[in-house]
Amino acid sequence: MEKLQSAVQKLIKDCRKAGAVTLAQINEILPDDASSPEHIEFVMAQIEEAGIEIVEEGRAPKPRRGAPGQPG
Repeated sequence: MEKLQSAVQKLIKDCRKAGAVTLAQINEILPDDASSPEHIEFVMAQIEEAGIEIVEEGRAPKPRRGAPGQPG
């Protein structure tokens, strides 16, 4: 599970600027032995807790909103 946690943290870091991650990117980091529903749920929860939207391939993420009174 440590290896999976490390991969998730790297993915979060890489995708933070875009504010979104695709399902394909999530699948790429899942090791072959980590395809159980529990592992997938763990990964998705970590990503969502980091404030990163999970999107389908080809879908643009929703625009991120700034603080009240700030654009975007």
